[in-house]
Amino acid sequence: MSEITVDTEKALRALEKVDKAMAELRAVLAPGVFKKEVPRTQRTQPPKEKAEIIALYLDVSQIPFKVKGGAPARDSDGFAFTFLRGRDGEIWQSSAELASALHQYGKVRVGRFVYQLSKDEVFIQRVIAKEVSQ
Repeated sequence: MSEITVDTEKALRALEKVDKAMAELRAVLAPGVFKKEVPRTQRTQPPKEKAEIIALYLDVSQIPFKVKGGAPARDSDGFAFTFLRGRDGEIWQSSAELASALHQYGKVRVGRFVYQLSKDEVFIQRVIAKEVSQ
């Protein structure tokens, strides 16, 4: 067996340069993708009527929601989730409209479900809406 000697300080400096270069590339090639696009403090809470109107035009039928364990979600499942972004860091095309509404309003009701982003904004969560008694 031959022995390999590594200068750890030199290796660490090289890794720091690579990390810095990658951060610069991300900032140039995909601005906003690796940052929260709308900080939670800047979200506006619309009147309830406006949220219901927004819900009318959103199509969520093509979004692949899953339940804990990874099985596809059914309409009867009380809680389901999907990833907001793919492995490339881009927002899934099927959920782009919903993601935009969630960034703007925080929670959106579509049909019998309420959708919201997880606190870390990695997932879109879906729960059955509570019925409002009149």
